[in-house]
Amino acid sequence: MEHSANSNHWDFYVNSSGVLTLYYNTVGKGTFDNTTGAYTATSDRRLKKDISVLNSQLDKVRRIPLYQFHYLDNESSAPYSIGVMAQDVLNIYPDAVVSSENKEGETQYSVNYQYLGVATMKAVQEQQEQIDALRQENAALKAQFEELKN
Repeated sequence: MEHSANSNHWDFYVNSSGVLTLYYNTVGKGTFDNTTGAYTATSDRRLKKDISVLNSQLDKVRRIPLYQFHYLDNESSAPYSIGVMAQDVLNIYPDAVVSSENKEGETQYSVNYQYLGVATMKAVQEQQEQIDALRQENAALKAQFEELKN
């Protein structure tokens, strides 16, 4: 698929195993599994540059409100969706929010949940470090207490 106003284009390729790969301007961006339909984003180290370890994310992740909701086209009796509001995320993780023009010409926001998932993984790692430190401190205090008791 190509936009008539520029040379940017998407290509689709199905390999011999039936996996669909999406290419944007000849760069593989992700695949759809032919069995489950699951989308996986390209993450091969060989395709990346300017790599650095992610900074602390715990405080940012904690600031994102989480909601349950119905989309406007859903019946109120339909199961709830859960997630975030792009406008909330925009203030915390602007790179995780995409604004695009819909068919009516209005700006509509979407959220890159993969981005948020990685930030959340980092926050969990930070929490685990805090838990481990508290466990060590607790063990040391217990040992001191036992020593004082004797």
